[in-house]
Amino acid sequence: MLPESTSTPTTLPPRLKLWAMATRWLLALLLSCALLLGLGWALLHWVIVPRIDEFRPALERLARQATGLRLEIGQLQARSGGLIPSFTLRQVRLLDAQGQAALQLPQVLISLSPRSVIQLGLEQLVIEGAELALRRTADGRFVIAGIDVSQAPQVDVQPALDWLFAQSEWALLGGTVRWQDDMQGIAVELRQVDWVMRNSGQRHSMRLDATPQAQWGDRFSLRGMLRQPLLSAGSGRWRQWSGELYAEFSRIEAAPLQAYARLAGMELEHGRGALRTWVDVDRGRIVGALADVQLQDVQARLAAKLPSLALRSVGGRLGWQEMERGLQASAQALSFESADGLRWPAGNVSWTQQSAGANGTPGRGQFSADQIDLAALSAIAQRLPMAPALHEQLRSLQPQGQVEALQVSWQGPLEQPERAEISGRVRQLALSPAPAPARGPGRPGLQGADVEFQWTHAKNQDSGRAAIKMSSGWLEFPGVFEEPRVPLDQFGAQLRFKRSAGASLIEVEDGQLQATDAQGQFKGSWSRQGEGLGQLDLQGELSRGNGARVYRYLPLGIAEPVRRYVQEAVPQGQLSEVRFKVKGPLARFPFKQAEEGEFLISAKLRNALYHYAPASLTKASRPWPALEQLEADLVFQRAGMQISNARAQVAGFSGLTVSRAQARLADMTLQPSVEVTGEIRGPLAQGLQLVKASPLAGMTREVLSPVSASGPAEL
Repeated sequence: MLPESTSTPTTLPPRLKLWAMATRWLLALLLSCALLLGLGWALLHWVIVPRIDEFRPALERLARQATGLRLEIGQLQARSGGLIPSFTLRQVRLLDAQGQAALQLPQVLISLSPRSVIQLGLEQLVIEGAELALRRTADGRFVIAGIDVSQAPQVDVQPALDWLFAQSEWALLGGTVRWQDDMQGIAVELRQVDWVMRNSGQRHSMRLDATPQAQWGDRFSLRGMLRQPLLSAGSGRWRQWSGELYAEFSRIEAAPLQAYARLAGMELEHGRGALRTWVDVDRGRIVGALADVQLQDVQARLAAKLPSLALRSVGGRLGWQEMERGLQASAQALSFESADGLRWPAGNVSWTQQSAGANGTPGRGQFSADQIDLAALSAIAQRLPMAPALHEQLRSLQPQGQVEALQVSWQGPLEQPERAEISGRVRQLALSPAPAPARGPGRPGLQGADVEFQWTHAKNQDSGRAAIKMSSGWLEFPGVFEEPRVPLDQFGAQLRFKRSAGASLIEVEDGQLQATDAQGQFKGSWSRQGEGLGQLDLQGELSRGNGARVYRYLPLGIAEPVRRYVQEAVPQGQLSEVRFKVKGPLARFPFKQAEEGEFLISAKLRNALYHYAPASLTKASRPWPALEQLEADLVFQRAGMQISNARAQVAGFSGLTVSRAQARLADMTLQPSVEVTGEIRGPLAQGLQLVKASPLAGMTREVLSPVSASGPAEL
C-alpha cells in the first residue's frame, strides 16, 4: 500500500491580494456605471423624451432658480438624434414684475452634450425670430423688453447673464430690434438680426449682423473677441472683460442722425459714407479706437453762427488711445475736398496730451503734422467753433502754403505753458499784409517763401530762428514804401529773434536778394523796449541797381514832393557800389540831427539821364535841358540828398559837356529846393542856343536872342 501524499497550499503576497481586490471592485464599478448609463439612456429616450412636455413646469422653475427671471414655455419638444437628445421650445415668454410678457421668443433650440450635462449647461442655444423693443420715454427713462431699467432693478439679472455667457454657444437668428426715442422723435428698426456668441473658458467671441431701414444705410456687422479675468466671479461680468471690437458699415447715412447732432449744437444736413472701426476695451471701458472713414457729400453746421461746412469727400484713418494720465489722437492719410474746390492732401496728424501727475509731475503734450494745406485749413477753420479773435486773424492773414512738417511740444497747461517748442518746414508760404495804422507801418506780408523755423518759449522768454528762401515771390511793407510790394526773383535770410520782459529783438544775417531793381546782400537787427516803433540797425551792399527805381525805395517818412522829384529827375541810370545804412529809432527817421541816428545811401550813378529841374516842378514855359550820359556819386544822408562829381552832356547839345556838377536837396522832409552848380564847356554857338531854348532866355529878358557867336566857351 502506497503512502498517502501531502501538499502545502500556495500563499499570495499581501500586495498582490490588494491589487486583485481593487481590480475586482473596479470592474464591478465599471459594469455598474455602464449599467446605470444604459438605464439612464433608456429612461431618457424611451420614457422622458416622449413625455418631455410634462416637464415644462419643472423646467420653468429650474430656469427661474438659475437665472432669476420668470419664464413661460408654450410648448416643449425633444428629439432623439444621438446619445443625448435635443430640445425645441416654442412660444417662450419672459415676464416682468407685473406678469406681462416683456420678451417673446417664437422658437428656441437647445442642444446638449455629455460635457454640457456634467457642467449643468447647454452645448448650444439657438433663438429664432425674437423681437426686442428698446425705448427711451419722453421723460428720459429707458425701457428694455418692457422692463424699466432706469429705476431700481426689479429683478437681479446678473445670475441670468452669468448663466448665459457660461454656455458654449448661443445664437439669435432672424431677430428684430426696434429702438424708439420719444425725446428726439426717432424710431429705427433693425431686421434680420443675427447674433452668434461663443464662450470658451475665459474667452468670448461674438458677431452681430443686422439690416437697418434703407434711409439709415445698408447691412452692417459688429464683431468682438473679449477675455474675462481668470478669477472672475462670473462669466456674465462683462464690465470686467477686455479685448477688441470691430464694426463695419458699408453705407451709413447722416440725415437720420440730425436729432442727435443737435444735442451737440450741430446741424447735420446730409452726408453718406463707409466706416470701419476697431475699438479697444479694457475691463469694460473703451480705451482706444481706430476708424477708416470714407464720406461723401457732407454738409454740416458746427455752430449756429458759423457758415455751413460742405465737403465733397473725406477720407483717412482716425484714431485715439487712452494712455497714462492722458490720451493720444491721430489722423493718417487724411484728405478732403471742399465743395468750392479746396483740396487737403493726404497728411498725418498726431496729438498727445498728459495731465499733471499726483507727485507734482507737470502735464505735457505733443502735436505733429505733415502735408497741411494752409489755405484749406484756414477755410475749414472759419466753419469750426473757435474763438472769434482767431477767426478774424485767419481772415486777415489768409495763409497759403504747404506745411511739410510741424512739431509742437509743451509742458504745463496748453493755454499758458511753462515751456513750449515749435519747429517746422513750410513751402510756398503766403501771408497777407495788414494796412498801416494811423501811425507807423502795418503788418508785413509775403508770398512764395520756403521757411524752416524753430521757436522756444520758457519762463516768459521766447527765442527762435528761421531760415527763409524765396523764388519768384514778393515782400510787402504797408506804411513803409509808397509802392509797398517788392517783387523778388531770389531772396534768402537767416533770422533770430528773442522776446522777454517787454523787450523784443530780431536779427537778420546772410541776407541775399536778387530782383529786377537790385541785387545784393544785407544784415541788420530790430529791437524794441516797451511800446513804440523800436530801433533799426540795417546795413548792406548792392552790386547793381536801377537808378530809375530809387524813388520807390524812399520811405514814406520822406516828403511826397521829394519822392516825386527823385522819380522825375532820374528816369534812367544804373547804380553800382551801393551801400546803405539805417541806424536809430524809427520814430525819428530820417534823423535830421546826427545824435538822432544815421541814414545813408551812397552809390555810383552811371549812364543816367538827369532832369535836375523837371517841368512838373518848375512849371516853366521852356524846359531846362536834361543831363545825359551822367556819371556821378549819389548820396542820401539823413534828411538830405546830393549828386556830386557829376560829368555829363547837355541833352540836345552834343558839344556841351558838364563837369564838376552838383545837385543838392538840403531837407527831403520839406518842399524840395534844389541847388544845382557845375561847369559847362563847348562851342559858344551851342551855348547861346541853350540860353535861347531854356528858361534862361526869360531870365535875361531875351537880350541874347539876336546874338550869334562862334568859338569855344566856358560857363
